[in-house]
Amino acid sequence: MSSKPTSTLMTGSQEQTDEEVQELYSAGWQIMADAGMNLTKWTCSSAQVSGDLSKVLADDVSVCKVLGVRWNPEQDTLVYETTPLCSDSVITKRILLSIIARLFDPVGFVSPVVMQAKIMFQQLWSLGLKWDEVIPSEMQDQISVWLQDLSVLRTFRIPRSYFTHGWLSSSLCTLHVFGDASEKAYGACAYLVVETGGVQQASLVISRARVAPLKK
Repeated sequence: MSSKPTSTLMTGSQEQTDEEVQELYSAGWQIMADAGMNLTKWTCSSAQVSGDLSKVLADDVSVCKVLGVRWNPEQDTLVYETTPLCSDSVITKRILLSIIARLFDPVGFVSPVVMQAKIMFQQLWSLGLKWDEVIPSEMQDQISVWLQDLSVLRTFRIPRSYFTHGWLSSSLCTLHVFGDASEKAYGACAYLVVETGGVQQASLVISRARVAPLKK
């Protein structure tokens, strides 16, 4: 995947040109061919590379999956898709857990959203409800509001690259880690901050959150 929308691919500490990316593809294709396999389904955020390798790139789709994460190659952004719940669905502990499991978020970009659901699930668990038992009306209302807010995730566009330009030549690059806790949950997050030409930019590297244990 190209780190810049139209020109290069980042690997380690070097910037690779479109020509080098094409050479990388050719070398990979040859290795697979020698093993009797065909290397297909490539896609790239570089318009030049995509055009030159159009015959072997992935199908023309606006969003594809990369290791379970949805990626928009044209915008070079990560996106989220949520499946709305049917209006006549009765919310149970099983259904809530199923919705949480579908919010695949390995980096932790939407940890605050996921944690709300996990806290509510823990509350249901503490009530001793069965998996398909109808939950109390007050909890139904809380979960319904959370489900309605999930549609906001579809508007998120998160740049795949930490920074779009200049960060490899930055004069200063630092990692900032924060942590906090409450009676309901605890978590931590890390940001990468670079300074180029006197201007600072920050980008989320990863976040992790957990619900607090029931036993105090």
